[in-house]
Amino acid sequence: MNQNSVFVEEFLDTVRKETETNEKYADIPFLDFWNEKYKANALSFDRRGFLCDVTQLNVHNQINYYQELTSYRKGLSSIVIRFKKLIRKSVAFIFLPLIAEQNAINANNMRIAVYLRGYVNSELDRADTAMKRVRELEMQTENQQKMIAELIKRVNTLSQKCENIEKRKEN
Repeated sequence: MNQNSVFVEEFLDTVRKETETNEKYADIPFLDFWNEKYKANALSFDRRGFLCDVTQLNVHNQINYYQELTSYRKGLSSIVIRFKKLIRKSVAFIFLPLIAEQNAINANNMRIAVYLRGYVNSELDRADTAMKRVRELEMQTENQQKMIAELIKRVNTLSQKCENIEKRKEN
């Protein structure tokens, strides 16, 4: 049997108790309960934070195997540096393929992050465009309402004039 961490077990116990005691959630399956109670949509999306994270990922997505070797021992520094170079060269055949593979994975993840950034920007641009269009339409509606009110006033004054003219003709 799989043993979950203590925190997961406590959380699952809490969820079980809540589903058993709350009549609202008693008859719905666990996944529906999870989606209704703990869905990720409740989290707010921080566009600026997301774009900053993608930028940082873009800057730091490649691992550099070669690091400058230093030694802080004054008298032995040349010997220590040579020994470190020897160790680095002797284990390079192990680490260089791993680092190359990790760099390829990081590059693929970065491409996905760039696509996500483009998607987020395009969705937000569409939303901004839609909001601008809504504001324009609201302004047009408001102007048309004003024009309609003016036309109603003019129609009322003209109808009153017509009634006055008809009354004069009758007299």
